[in-house]
Amino acid sequence: MTFKDKKEAKRVVDLYALANKKPLKVKQSDKTRLRYRCEDGCPFVILVSLDGKGSGFKVKTLIEKHTCEDTFTNPRATISSLSQYFKGKMQNNPKFKTKDMR
Repeated sequence: MTFKDKKEAKRVVDLYALANKKPLKVKQSDKTRLRYRCEDGCPFVILVSLDGKGSGFKVKTLIEKHTCEDTFTNPRATISSLSQYFKGKMQNNPKFKTKDMR
């Protein structure tokens, strides 16, 4: 999976964390890479770094397995990530109810 810039990669990982109810935390971030991990003991990790062959960022490491429980407090739940998440849902279903946002 490739992204045009680091901002887009962050947005996609935030949406993944929200959709799957996982408390992902940034473990390493600089100009060329971004690493997310889950809770202690959970093997999940994703490393997105600058693609050496072209412009943009690419997923270099992805271990999708989670051994943690779903969470109700999510550090990825920011105003911008929540607005992006619900924007897509409301555009696909105009009769989307407020109580379904939980």
